[in-house]
Amino acid sequence: TLKIGDPDSWSNGSTYSLKADIYDINGDLVRTVSGNSPRIIWNGRDGNGSYVKPGLYIIKIVTEYTDGDYGKKIIRMLVDY
Repeated sequence: TLKIGDPDSWSNGSTYSLKADIYDINGDLVRTVSGNSPRIIWNGRDGNGSYVKPGLYIIKIVTEYTDGDYGKKIIRMLVDY
């Protein structure tokens, strides 16, 4: 399980939402996870509910604030069972 978000590092005093697009190594979208809380969780499953194959995944995180500002971050994650 991957927990994304940290209220101290993401918040600029505004309300915000988090969105994480998860891609496989080929650049294919595996799943999108989003929420309006300080953290969102990816359980390692794809859009069909199946566990993803072991390998490298790229996660693009976008934070949108109510004041119109936004932030982006890209991380890589290795999934291994």
